[in-house]
Amino acid sequence: MSLSSIVFSDSDFKLALYYVLYVIFFNAEQLYATGAKLLLFEEDIYDEFIKELKKREENIKVENGIE
Repeated sequence: MSLSSIVFSDSDFKLALYYVLYVIFFNAEQLYATGAKLLLFEEDIYDEFIKELKKREENIKVENGIE
């Protein structure tokens, strides 16, 4: 099962960013069902969403969870 992330132009922008990042990074994509497989956007928000997604992703610190 592969979950998709679909973002419409009338979506809550900040909430959509949060959930897209959550499904991409939660459990380091070791779950079979992940929303990182497909991202769909309405064309008018694509550039802004990807720009903000990259900015937020750069601030995520990924470490060894065992240590």
